[in-house]
Amino acid sequence: MTLAPVFRSRKGIEFLLKNHYIEKMQDSIKAQKQTISRMQNLMPEIIDDAFLGKNTAKILDDVSFVQSNFFPLMFHSIYNTLGIEKENSNFYNDINFCVKGIVIAGDNIFDNEEKTLIPLSLGKGKRFRAIMQLLCFQRLLEITLEEAEKKGVISDFQKKEIHKEIITRLAEIGTLEGSEEEGIKQIMSPKESIEKVHKIRGGKLFSLAFIAPMILEGDKEKITKAAVAVEKLGTSFQIVDDITDIEFDITRRTNNILLAEIASNGRKEERDFIEKLYTGKKFENDILESPLSRSIDSVLTMASQESVEAFSILEEMGFWINPEDSKVLVKAIIGIDEKTKIRN
Repeated sequence: MTLAPVFRSRKGIEFLLKNHYIEKMQDSIKAQKQTISRMQNLMPEIIDDAFLGKNTAKILDDVSFVQSNFFPLMFHSIYNTLGIEKENSNFYNDINFCVKGIVIAGDNIFDNEEKTLIPLSLGKGKRFRAIMQLLCFQRLLEITLEEAEKKGVISDFQKKEIHKEIITRLAEIGTLEGSEEEGIKQIMSPKESIEKVHKIRGGKLFSLAFIAPMILEGDKEKITKAAVAVEKLGTSFQIVDDITDIEFDITRRTNNILLAEIASNGRKEERDFIEKLYTGKKFENDILESPLSRSIDSVLTMASQESVEAFSILEEMGFWINPEDSKVLVKAIIGIDEKTKIRN
């Protein structure tokens, strides 16, 4: 999971609009647009203009912007709910953007993909471009921390501590990714997969957003509680992400909770279909209409349980997304609306 654009279903975002959730995100939308603009304006300090691509910043309507930036907007909205001062919330938002860029660049290297957040003109070579993205975002992170120190937002010690903790957490996540480079030899049970894979690949990834608040904010108990909820959200969204990644994960021979569910509890036709995927068969129709529907339904239930628990914690702290509504967000990731029932 990369914290990249999430909602394949626009209906999920329209649901947020209908329930006035996007209205409550306005401060965070403004902060996120300022962060994106700031980072793109810093790029000429990091690399010569000859290697800069066209500025890709676009003025999007709120629905489209939320669709593309839901996770950082949610983190910023949680900061606001916790009563964190605006200057600090926006500082954390800048850090999150840099971390997102580092994570995406790393995933591009692992997966030979090409997702980008900043415009560079570098010719051919996906991995080379990913390495350059990684270098640029690392420098953007350094500049963000250095500027915060100059403003007196953080001390030199806190600057180093934040940077160290981010790298340490990325090492923990990356160790899991690295362990799968040559393929896995055994499929875990769904429960084991959640504990050993999804709580790291998704949960620990989301927890990066609370490293700086944990170091800088005074109410550690409140920050810790919010961080626990956010880790659950990361776990939930990673579980769902596995559904859409199943063909890719089969090709790479990496951990996938849908495969784990089928291996442990799947029907014969599901196991037979997976065997065909291993031999190169492709989905002829949408995955939701495949023979895997029962196991997909089971995996969605696991994801929904994590998200409801997460938003229940946040609701107690004053956050405004109803825990039951989180089921809509979970389904929106794979492109189905809140009323859809996967056929048995």
